[in-house]
Amino acid sequence: MTRKIIENLQKLGFTRNEAKIYAVLVCLKQARASEIAESSGVPRSKVYGTLRGMEKKGYVRIIEGEPTLFFAV
Repeated sequence: MTRKIIENLQKLGFTRNEAKIYAVLVCLKQARASEIAESSGVPRSKVYGTLRGMEKKGYVRIIEGEPTLFFAV
């Protein structure tokens, strides 16, 4: 993941974790929380809360199910 992309997302108002997660989701198209945690370096325990917050902001869509999938809007 490029540091420049994360920095630019932060300039747009994303937190550091949001920027890392969003960049990963753009690349992966859709992913499970465990995949996002592994690819982004954000601890899995923080991924869920961050993704829920990003959904409220309209950055992420969540498809509930088994497994729950997340994708960037």
